[in-house]
Amino acid sequence: MVGTPVPDPRIAALDPPPSERPPKRYDAFLSYSHAADLMLAPELQRALQQLGKRWYRRRALEVFRDDTGLAVSPALWPSICAAMDGSRHLVVLASPAAASSEWVGKEIERWLATRGPESILLVVTEGTCRWDDSRNDFDPDVSDALPPALFGAFATQPLYLDLGWARRDVDLTLRNGRFRDAVAGLAAPMHGTTKDELEGEDVRQHRRTQKLRTAVIAALAVLVLLVGTLAVASIRRGQTVQRQLDAANAESLGGLALARSASDPDVATQFALLAYRADPTSPAAREAVARSYLTHRAVDRLVSTAPATIEATQASRDGRVIALLAGGTAQVLTDPLDGAASWTLPDVPRTARFALSGDGRWVVATSTDGSLRLWDTVRRTGPVVLQPPRAAAGGPGAAVVTGDGRHLVYAPPLGSTPRPVRLWSLPDLAPLPDGFDLRQEPDVDSVAASDDLEQVVLARPGSRDGAVGPGSAARSMRTGAVLREITPDTVVATGMELGCDGVSGDQKIVARDMVTGAETRRWASLPFGPTCGAGGRWLGVPPEISADGTHVVERAGGYRPGREFVRIASLVDGSRWWAEVPRETVDQVGLTRPPAPPAVLTGGQAPRLLAPDGRSLALVELHPEVVPPRPESSASTYVALPQVASTRDGRFLLSQRGQDVSVVDVATGRVLAVKERLLSADDRRAHGLFVKRDGLSALDDVGPHWVRTEFALPDLGTTRSDVIPCTPGANGMSATRSSGLLISLCGAVLAARDERTGEVVSIPLGATPQERDRYRGAQRVVARPGHPGQVAIDAPGSLAEIWSLTEQRRIHVLPGRPPTDGMQRLTFDRSGAQLFAYDGASVTVWDADTAQQVRPPFAAPDVIEMREVTEDGYLLTEDGDSGLVFWDVTRGSRSGVFPLSQSLDESEPDGRTLSANGPYGSTVVALNGREWFDNLCRLADRPTTSEEERLLPPGADPSPPCG
Repeated sequence: MVGTPVPDPRIAALDPPPSERPPKRYDAFLSYSHAADLMLAPELQRALQQLGKRWYRRRALEVFRDDTGLAVSPALWPSICAAMDGSRHLVVLASPAAASSEWVGKEIERWLATRGPESILLVVTEGTCRWDDSRNDFDPDVSDALPPALFGAFATQPLYLDLGWARRDVDLTLRNGRFRDAVAGLAAPMHGTTKDELEGEDVRQHRRTQKLRTAVIAALAVLVLLVGTLAVASIRRGQTVQRQLDAANAESLGGLALARSASDPDVATQFALLAYRADPTSPAAREAVARSYLTHRAVDRLVSTAPATIEATQASRDGRVIALLAGGTAQVLTDPLDGAASWTLPDVPRTARFALSGDGRWVVATSTDGSLRLWDTVRRTGPVVLQPPRAAAGGPGAAVVTGDGRHLVYAPPLGSTPRPVRLWSLPDLAPLPDGFDLRQEPDVDSVAASDDLEQVVLARPGSRDGAVGPGSAARSMRTGAVLREITPDTVVATGMELGCDGVSGDQKIVARDMVTGAETRRWASLPFGPTCGAGGRWLGVPPEISADGTHVVERAGGYRPGREFVRIASLVDGSRWWAEVPRETVDQVGLTRPPAPPAVLTGGQAPRLLAPDGRSLALVELHPEVVPPRPESSASTYVALPQVASTRDGRFLLSQRGQDVSVVDVATGRVLAVKERLLSADDRRAHGLFVKRDGLSALDDVGPHWVRTEFALPDLGTTRSDVIPCTPGANGMSATRSSGLLISLCGAVLAARDERTGEVVSIPLGATPQERDRYRGAQRVVARPGHPGQVAIDAPGSLAEIWSLTEQRRIHVLPGRPPTDGMQRLTFDRSGAQLFAYDGASVTVWDADTAQQVRPPFAAPDVIEMREVTEDGYLLTEDGDSGLVFWDVTRGSRSGVFPLSQSLDESEPDGRTLSANGPYGSTVVALNGREWFDNLCRLADRPTTSEEERLLPPGADPSPPCG
């Protein structure tokens, strides 16, 4: 039919359905053999897309490459056709493999059928392509790289690109000049320009991109810097706010801790730890931690915390079980030294008297309501009410478990009718026949019975707890007949009594079986405590003994408010220990009273001491007490000192005997060395016998000069002897060392001797006789740290004067009123920048360079010595009553007290700890807040309770402070 087009049958065979053609458009379609050019084709595609790319475009050319590598199939062909139809050029990678590829051939046939040869670009990657002018076609005999479909397709010789060399080149990027030149030649027709123009445009675009990239990077850098600055500022603001919140919380928590330090030391310690964790620099937190540390300094660890102030404690014979009473609540601690498993006894009467059996299994309680209750601590059962409440006119009565743990004995209170001694067997609690009827006899304070229930001991109240009163006796269980009277004030323990027998001779103190009265041992005297007088009575307060009767305990009195010494001695081998325990406590209603007596545990190699302190039960640190043996010397009569001095490491004990000094090994008690006539006169001990870190230093007058001699330990061999340029007997003799100079203040002369050369430099103080008389009243010279040759002296008429020995002149005079006793107290801080001076009522702080006062004075009564300024900024002073006092200089307040007694020792602080001697030995105290915090964490690391959390200020962290 005329006018009707006839479709090409080749197109019809190769064309997919029209509806499946995608709208995507491409600048080039790569046709290649996967077997030959699988590595080259992706690099060529990437180069075509990058060459000449403008900065705002993703690619310079859109190039389609089929990377499936699959065989020709009806399912894949429609998408290939769609891509070809959307492409402007066909790039054929010619090679022998491509020439034999069905896939490549089919793509070329369809391109020729739909587009013609004009838009075909040839790239020879392998083999040969040669044009034959005589045939006006490619030579089929030689051109093994050309697919068959291209023979006869071109009317004239086409241009083609030879990339056969690219197979051997590993750098197929646009940085490779040869490859770049080839890609430019291939890409120029696609861009519609010449090769040179394309390369020039690519260079321009590259420069433009670089400039844009640099600008963008600079802008981003400025933006990042700006954002970073804002972020840092925001973080710093947040940190500042957090620091301010932490500081406020630390002050508030520190105040809570200080307010509760007397009434509830355990809660006060928790608040102090929370405060110090929040802000270690907070003055309130530092003071609270210092006070808690000094309160618990002598504690090994806190074993338990009761709900109220502990009123009484009892221990089993082996120390494995402790019973305590606190505010009407009773607790039993099992293995208090190894975890202290706690059981709160249910249904405890408010007014109850407790007795713990010797084996620790049974707790029996009698009450003023006439009831009798029993708990089993092993099975954690009870109470079993053996005697129901009833009207009673007397006390609570008394009950005890026999020594073998098989029977319970109960003496009812006065007013019970009838009133027989009641008996039960254990553990079945079967009633046994009653003993004799007490009728109208006075109330019984404690009771004991023989294992066979034949005898019973009824003890009346004595002069103190643990001692019996008049009318106490061992009696027949059945008839009540008196078998043996017990001397009043005899001390009783589990199955044992300790008293005086009233006979003549030396062996007056006797231990007996409490029930049978059989004597077990005699002593001439106890290691300490009362002695026996006429009539078999104690001279003084009866002694205390441990629950098992093996140790005697003495409360040795207080040395500072709220604290006292406890001494323990074995009645078996005479070994001794001492400890520091609370002397008073504040109960839940705010009343101050003595705490419950400490419990002595004797189940191990050495005794352990559990001391109640408010609501806490503390395992107290025990120190061995060594009594120095008498040195073998005829020089003078042996004089026992009330105090002894020990070295800082606790290995050696030093004792003075007139002019002689002996060294004792603390571990063995053996005398290691005796130095006879170490001092020239007996009274020189007051002038200066000092225990140093590694030896002993003696200050003595020898001939016309003072001499300081140092001795090694333990043999007391002389290590050095220094002559101090000062005449013995002069007023105000004081000496110190500084940077190799031995400096002395002696009368009206300030002198220094170079310890290396022996050269002496002296400065007369005062130009007139009147001035020299005034300087003769000076008592103290203190070297200035970090400033060799500079010292401060307590010149009468002013607070202090600062002198330079190297410049031989006075530098500053600190104005002020001297103390009325004529003795100034001076010390520098650790850097020498500030000088602390005491005027008799307050402490002032001065800049040592300008002599200007740097902070207001703070009141400090009764200071007798300025000792040290710690690295944490605490001023240490000694007063006449309390010992070593810690002053928070920032707050001008007293943070706490460390006991310090007069002895041979004048310890030198090392910046972290201070060793000082008490009446019975040496102890060590930490001097900085971090060590206080760590020590308290070792003692009291626990979570914050819900009751404590309710008291915390808003925003305070309640998590465990030591975690």
